[in-house]
Amino acid sequence: MSDFGLYIAMTGLFAQKKSIDVTAHNIANASTPGYTRQRAELCTNEPWPTPGLNMPGGAGQLGTGVQVKTIKRMRDQFLDPQIRQQALLQGEWEQRNDALSQVETIFMELSNNGLNTVLDKFWDDWNQLSKFPDSLPVRTTVVEASVTLADTIRHTYSQLQTLQSDLNEGIGIKVDHANSLLTQIADLNKQIQTVSVSGLSPNDLLDRIDTLLDELNNTVSAKVSIQSDHTVKVMIGGMNAVDGFRSTSLTAVADDQGMYQVGIDLGRGNSAILEWPDLGGELQGLAQARDVDAAGYMKSLDQLAVALSTGVNEQHMEGYGLEGETGVPFFVGDGGEVTYAEDPNLVSGASSIYVNSYINANPQRIAAAGSLSDTGENPAKPAPGDAENALLIYQLRDKEIPIKDAAGVVVSSGTINNFYKSMISKLGVAADQAENMVKNQEALVAQLNNRKEAISGVSLDEEMTNMIQYQSAYMAAAKLVNVIDEMTRILINLGKE
Repeated sequence: MSDFGLYIAMTGLFAQKKSIDVTAHNIANASTPGYTRQRAELCTNEPWPTPGLNMPGGAGQLGTGVQVKTIKRMRDQFLDPQIRQQALLQGEWEQRNDALSQVETIFMELSNNGLNTVLDKFWDDWNQLSKFPDSLPVRTTVVEASVTLADTIRHTYSQLQTLQSDLNEGIGIKVDHANSLLTQIADLNKQIQTVSVSGLSPNDLLDRIDTLLDELNNTVSAKVSIQSDHTVKVMIGGMNAVDGFRSTSLTAVADDQGMYQVGIDLGRGNSAILEWPDLGGELQGLAQARDVDAAGYMKSLDQLAVALSTGVNEQHMEGYGLEGETGVPFFVGDGGEVTYAEDPNLVSGASSIYVNSYINANPQRIAAAGSLSDTGENPAKPAPGDAENALLIYQLRDKEIPIKDAAGVVVSSGTINNFYKSMISKLGVAADQAENMVKNQEALVAQLNNRKEAISGVSLDEEMTNMIQYQSAYMAAAKLVNVIDEMTRILINLGKE
């Protein structure tokens, strides 16, 4: 009978000791990122005796002590998909917000050096020329303002190109990062299965794989399903990315323009290209920033450069310089000289707008006059003070003209300045929307993480309370051993007294 009591006391000692060990593990990892609080689940041992023909007589069954049934992770499995879904959207909007912030910086409209300021200076100098058409300093100022405008347009376009290239490289980097996570998840699956088939609880390994899954879902939309052996199956775009111990890599395949499209490796150099909405997360955000935001403003800048150069050239070639020259384009498609309208070397986009070097070399060739004088001079020259054409060019500032795309299709109509201001206004609205979406998603993810932390996080106060409880139970079990030992000693000594 004393042996039976000692056995019960022993189970109590072992169970409380293990509970204290689990509590110690919680306290040690209170600040560990991704750690999930654990708890020793206690249950009673099978009672004695079990029903049967040879069971001993006596009243009822007696308990045989306690055991640790399992060490449980305190985690709400329904919160994980919610957090990952919102983190996916957060990752997407963060990338777009970063890109749009860079676009705003490139246009510099919050400073005095933005394209709008340079464009206004260009028109103002033409207005000044219309008042002093024979002044060489005024003509030089027009050339300098025009060169600055062309340089600013080209430089802005070049910076947008660089941003687009950086975003494209960012997609490749994110693909490599996702592949690294997929490989780590597959490796952890193998370790988890080994522990699970041994009948143990791979709690710390499950924490590590959950942390990897959270990080993966910030980059790409990954559908996760938990298997019976605690391993996970990951699908991206409806295709297996992790299945058991095997991971399948994502691929970054460059198209004809060198822009990466993301797919999944089918083997033998083949890839199945996935749609961006199926990928989601940071990858979709980078693609949107690259293909919609950066590319869109590059396209608008192309339209602005073509509309500006076409409007100014058409009017400029109708006027006359101080030496009577006419038909000379003002803006050209490269840095060379163009002297005749038959070979105007038209501007094809924002990256190819220059002031005609022929005019730059001699500002007297600016066609400010509207006609030649009838004084009979040979060669004929404009009348002094004739600024009719310069005034007409200045008036282009407020003249509605067709804005065309690269194919020559009219996409809108309006003044050049209003077209640019509309483009900047759209940029401001898009940037504000992206910033607000990031803030909203951050708040939502923080709220969900707080709910998760309330369940899975380690509270040191709670753990200290549990430790005192387990310590008291351990001391009681130890005292029980002492009591049984004393009872046994008395029984043994009864016959000796």
